[in-house]
Amino acid sequence: VINFVKLYGLFIIVLSAGIIDAKRRIIPNILIIAGLVFRVGIYVYEFVFADGVKDILINDLTGFIIGFVFLALVSLISKGALGFGDAKLFGIIGITAGSFGTYSTLFVSLVISTVVSVINIVRKKMDRKDSFPFGPCIAAGYVIVVLLTSY
Repeated sequence: VINFVKLYGLFIIVLSAGIIDAKRRIIPNILIIAGLVFRVGIYVYEFVFADGVKDILINDLTGFIIGFVFLALVSLISKGALGFGDAKLFGIIGITAGSFGTYSTLFVSLVISTVVSVINIVRKKMDRKDSFPFGPCIAAGYVIVVLLTSY
């Protein structure tokens, strides 16, 4: 039951972020805060009722490093080409979905963004220097990962 709650609670947050980012080109901090509060609530439950809390924490920390730390570095190095909101969203994915869910979502999201970029360039709707919001690609990547793996 707790994995179902984690899976679909995160689904609501990621999908909301994708929709808002598509419309406003920003991932609001209130969604990041909601994600943190949600995960802390799940941690309380896991600390009281779950076995292997140490393994859960290690897996979530690894997911956080894969998601937030890696993308925050990319955001800093690329001088904002990747928004910091995307990195924060992947931080929430990392601490909730763990290492496999985070890595899988990142990989699928990058594939989706590449395909979208190539299609838009070929159709001359954008050129190589243009940008588009990554949040919808993250949301689509997360949905695909959940449907194919349920990590």
